[in-house]
Amino acid sequence: MGATTAPEPGGRLERAQPSFRTNVNRSMRPRTVQVIAALVAAVAFILAFMAAGVVLLSSLFMALGLAAVAWLAWSLVGRVKLWGSIQQIRERRRKAVT
Repeated sequence: MGATTAPEPGGRLERAQPSFRTNVNRSMRPRTVQVIAALVAAVAFILAFMAAGVVLLSSLFMALGLAAVAWLAWSLVGRVKLWGSIQQIRERRRKAVT
């Protein structure tokens, strides 16, 4: 038999070790709810990392698009300035000829 401790005030003796039939590991086994929660957390982490990757890739394409629009605007402004300069030169030549 196992060792016993001092009797409780009610007079019952308690064993120092659990009996042979007691499943000691039962309290340490994860419950179904805990396993499901762990799987949900794992899926949430995977989705979060995928979303972060999508945001990173989306930001890259956004920056590329902004750079293309900026270059287009810059080149159009340059052509407008050049066209204005050409028009001024033509006006000066016309005045000089007449």
